Parts: sequence; structure tokens; C-alpha cells
Amino acid sequence: MKRFVFSLDALFELKKNLKDKIQAEYAQAEAALDKALCVKVALDKVYMDENERYEQKAQRGITAADAGAHVIYFDELQQAIATATEDVMRAQDEANRKQGLLLEIHKEIKTLEKLRRKQYLEYLAEEEKQEANARDELVAFSMAEQAAADAGCM
Repeated sequence: MKRFVFSLDALFELKKNLKDKIQAEYAQAEAALDKALCVKVALDKVYMDENERYEQKAQRGITAADAGAHVIYFDELQQAIATATEDVMRAQDEANRKQGLLLEIHKEIKTLEKLRRKQYLEYLAEEEKQEANARDELVAFSMAEQAAADAGCM
């Protein structure tokens, strides 16, 4: 019995290796997204805390210099939040892109697995057919041998 060989085995192995690579890249993209989200959440919390602190201070009365300093600080903080928001969006886009690639490679691998299964079943059917032919030949040979023995030729 000859050994089963999948005709697209090289492509199948290549796709599996590519899947592993893309999975690692997707994990990195997810980690980068988590990090960007943490930075943004931290900046949002700082902004809310500082805003609350400023409002309490303002109720007690503050100088114009303090008010001006707070305005500058809040502008810088809002700029940092905007940058962090852009970073989150960029990281989310990259994670989505990697996820899409991963889904696509999974589909390709599933298709190749189905094709491999189909080829294997065809291989088994062909092997069964060859075994049946070999059995038929053996039976025919045995019957011819028995007939020759019965006729006294042997």
C-alpha cells in the first residue's frame, strides 16, 4: 500500500506557518491596543480629577494667574488626550486588520483541510478498489489452480 500524499501539502504547511505568524502579530496588536487604552483612560482620569480640583479651588476663589495656568494645563492635557485617542484608534485599526487576516487564513486552512480530507477519502477508495481487484485475481487464480488440479494437470 502506497503512502498517502496530499497534493497541496506544501501550501498547507505554508498557510499554517503564516497563521502562527499572524496570530503572534495579532497578539502584539491587541497588547498595543490595551496599552493605548490604558494611557487614554489614565489621561481621562487625570483630566476629570484636575477639573474637579480646579472647580473646588475656583469656588473658594483663585487668582487670575492660577486660572491662566489651569487653562494652559487643561489645553495641554486635552491635546494629550486627543493624541491618546488617535493612538487608540490606530491600534484598534491595526488589531482589526490583523484579526481580518487571521480570519482569512483560518478560512484558507479550513478549505485546504476539507480538500485534504476529500483527497484522503479518494485515496482510501482507490486503495480499496485495488485490494478488491487483487482479491478477485487471487480468487480467479485459486479457482484456475483448483480446476487444473481437478483435471489432473498438476
